[in-house]
Amino acid sequence: IFHGHDWLSVGWMRAAKKFGLPTVFSVHMSADRTNRFDKRLELERLAGKYADIIHFVSLAQKKSCQVYDWENRKKQIIIHNGVDTTKFKPSEQTASEEEYVLFVGRLTYEKNVPALVKAWSQFNRQFPEVGLKILGAPGPSLLDVKQEISKLPAAQREKVELKLEIVPLNEKIKYYQNAAVCAFPSLTEAFGIVALEAQACGKPVVVGNVGGFWENTLEGVTGIHVDCRDINALSEGLTIAYLNRETWGKNAVKFVNMFFDWNKLTLDYVNYLYKPLLEE
Repeated sequence: IFHGHDWLSVGWMRAAKKFGLPTVFSVHMSADRTNRFDKRLELERLAGKYADIIHFVSLAQKKSCQVYDWENRKKQIIIHNGVDTTKFKPSEQTASEEEYVLFVGRLTYEKNVPALVKAWSQFNRQFPEVGLKILGAPGPSLLDVKQEISKLPAAQREKVELKLEIVPLNEKIKYYQNAAVCAFPSLTEAFGIVALEAQACGKPVVVGNVGGFWENTLEGVTGIHVDCRDINALSEGLTIAYLNRETWGKNAVKFVNMFFDWNKLTLDYVNYLYKPLLEE
């Protein structure tokens, strides 16, 4: 069996079909991205045409991809992403005295980080002790993010950390564990695994009211969904999550361990993606 992932595998998917191998293709993007001219969308569409089974990470992603001319619609399976809960878990050490809102992800337009900077600025006026940390791999919106940070009052700029690198896993986990709230204000999202990583570490999340976030975040229980185009709504979401951080954080750990542990989800890969192909 050949299992291809995202647009990078289109050539390998084609070769696998040419040699008669059964194929699975895992879609990584949603067709409703803000940049509809993204060439990666076309490459994912082509890769899916070579698949015997197409794997989606969320119902929202599957619905968005129905615009593609995939003939194998009967063999489309949804299996959510998961996290390694032996690594992503609450810290056993004393909580850090420093409080901050955390964003983790690449700085693309869809991640909407400039809006988060604006919303945090409003939030920080009410909670001046809470900083902002952006753990972001450089991307197209980097200049916009820097510009919004530069507009902040000096006292607020001192509370913002912009870390432009991919940090080791253990360091990223510590960022999650020491955060007060994690915020992922995406405008579109196929799944949003960062929301799971944060919740597994016992943190409430503020997420966009889009895509896979509706499947991996429980509204009013582990986090809150907001219209992230609305700065006031995003700021209010930060406030609500911060005030409920203890209860929501505890709920989040239970939620992720129950439904999104990789050790459980890997069995779904075997039973629903691989076994059907081996039995044909």
